[in-house]
Amino acid sequence: MKMKKGVIGVAAALAAILMVASGCSSSGGSTESGTDTTSTAVSATNQQSEGFEIKYPESLQEQFGESLKMEKTPERIIVMTAGPVMTLYEMGVDMVAIPNSSITEWPDDLKAERLPFGMNEIDMESIIALKPDLVILSSTNKEKYGNTLESQGIACYYVNAGPTVQYDDIKTEVQILGEAFNKKEETDAIMKKFTDLETDMAAFKEKSGGKSVGILFSYPPSYMQGSGGYLGDMLEKLGYVNISDKDGQATSNAQLSMEDLIVANPDLLFAVSPTTKTGDDLKTSYEQEFANNPQTWNQLSAVQNDKVVYLGSIYAKSSGINIIDDIRSLMNQLEQYN
Repeated sequence: MKMKKGVIGVAAALAAILMVASGCSSSGGSTESGTDTTSTAVSATNQQSEGFEIKYPESLQEQFGESLKMEKTPERIIVMTAGPVMTLYEMGVDMVAIPNSSITEWPDDLKAERLPFGMNEIDMESIIALKPDLVILSSTNKEKYGNTLESQGIACYYVNAGPTVQYDDIKTEVQILGEAFNKKEETDAIMKKFTDLETDMAAFKEKSGGKSVGILFSYPPSYMQGSGGYLGDMLEKLGYVNISDKDGQATSNAQLSMEDLIVANPDLLFAVSPTTKTGDDLKTSYEQEFANNPQTWNQLSAVQNDKVVYLGSIYAKSSGINIIDDIRSLMNQLEQYN
């Protein structure tokens, strides 16, 4: 009997040990599904400690490095250039102030202060007074404005802006901003709009037949834009051949040579100016120029045959993802020439 009681005692002790071991295991946070909640919590803590990072596109990494890093996600953002505004708006990222643009009309429910960032001189004190924790501005404005803001401890992120921004630059910017602000669903929705547009652009390209084009940039006509410019890149993607490109290399803006333009004699001539808001206003100005110098301009078949396309200032420089609607509008306008 004593031996039997001893065996029972040993068995009870072993059972107690197993129960303690089991309890220690469950205290680690395992659930019925096998998820380790302790690991999940640690992962979330690590993610918070990593802070906020916004990468630079390859084209700007040599100047600004691979990315801008901050201790936490910015909450008071000022955007001093038009390009990123609509992307951030559609992603639901709040902005304190945006450009008071004469080119782009912002949505009524975009609740951000409008400031004259497009002017040559900007009141830096008014910007600093808004206490931003992040300012987004053109890469060309680092020395003029960025250095001053950074000296005040304000983080600055620089973007491509102006008449040489291209379609793919805008797509890249959307992906970078979406990743930085953790807006995957919103990013995917915007990128789908680009994909749908590209399907329609490919169909249009089949009809454009590789027609030659020349782009008169500014008024009075002073420059020619190649496919390295904002409008030039759009037209290249729609199947047109730009007479300003040399040896298959894309060019941006070059001094106008009437002699070269007359020799090339493009099928279509485009006119665009960053200082003229509507195509109708630009048409009035250019037609006066043609009337004043008929011996020169009438040597161009596009002028003789009324194949000059006058575009508003939205086609002179980037306004970000508005390019999607702008290209659709451009395709509609060009259908008559296919």
